Amino acid sequence: VSFEYRLVEDDFFLRAKLLKRPFRAQVIRLRREHCRLYHPYRPWKWLRVKKEYYYLPLVRGNRLCLLEYQGQRGRTHLLFRPDPALLQLLEDRLSAGDNQWDPAEEVIGEQTEEK
Repeated sequence: VSFEYRLVEDDFFLRAKLLKRPFRAQVIRLRREHCRLYHPYRPWKWLRVKKEYYYLPLVRGNRLCLLEYQGQRGRTHLLFRPDPALLQLLEDRLSAGDNQWDPAEEVIGEQTEEK
């Protein structure tokens, strides 16, 4: 069993393979208002939540992450183990909207005159 993670634009692709053949795959549209990334994963906070697993539990490696997103079936929780570079890209993608220009904050037509 192996797992592949890919980030292309705003789409996060996950694929599980068994004997080099895919048997489960997902595509998640990363939107800041619909997705939350929890890193590091704290298992005691998410005991009663049903999760989808996309990692090998007995293999040591990077820390686990939990991605909570709005799916077709409601709130979905996905547990996976990204490498540090992918984790940084995901965090940047989900926080990219914080520094963008908001036209509602701009005051139109305001002018100051000096006397």
